[in-house]
Amino acid sequence: MYAQCSEQYWKERKKTNTKINIRTLMTSILLFMGMYGIRIRRIRQIKRIQAEEEERIQYRKRQLETLIRPNPTEDHYRTCEIQISHSIKMECNNLCTHERKSIPRPVMHEACIQGCTSSITPSAISGCRQVSEEDVYRKYGNQGYAQCSRFQNVDPRPDVYSTCRKYHREGLKKGRLVGYITMDEILNNEFNELRRQLEVEGN
Repeated sequence: MYAQCSEQYWKERKKTNTKINIRTLMTSILLFMGMYGIRIRRIRQIKRIQAEEEERIQYRKRQLETLIRPNPTEDHYRTCEIQISHSIKMECNNLCTHERKSIPRPVMHEACIQGCTSSITPSAISGCRQVSEEDVYRKYGNQGYAQCSRFQNVDPRPDVYSTCRKYHREGLKKGRLVGYITMDEILNNEFNELRRQLEVEGN
């Protein structure tokens, strides 16, 4: 009797243990599959993010490679003309400094200033518009005769008059160079700013 009860007990215990083991195994399998699925999704998400990042980097690189310096516009011309107006007045003073000591004083210095100031502003504006040096001379070179006419009969002749004419030509050259360089700097600064923005956006 006791043997039968004992046997029955162990059979029931074995069934219970088998059920628990199967349940534990199924739970473990489901848990493993869930974690594996999460890991796979995470890997796919990371790969997708990396691919998007790589595509964004490549796109920025293509943008930088195809980026060209802007062509000047009317706004650029106006900016250039404003900038040169602040500095151009000092150029003639610098060019004519040594003429302060030339004889007759102060006539030689006055002739120098007259020649330079009569040509430097229009040639600087032309420089802003990237006009060639030859075209600037062609357009304004002969104006020196009229601009310097008041010194034509001033003694010692023709030194005073020729000084005025000389610095009219120097003003053309200097003004055009100042305008050209100023516009070049404006365009380069804008180009470099565009590059910087693209590089910042790409990081």
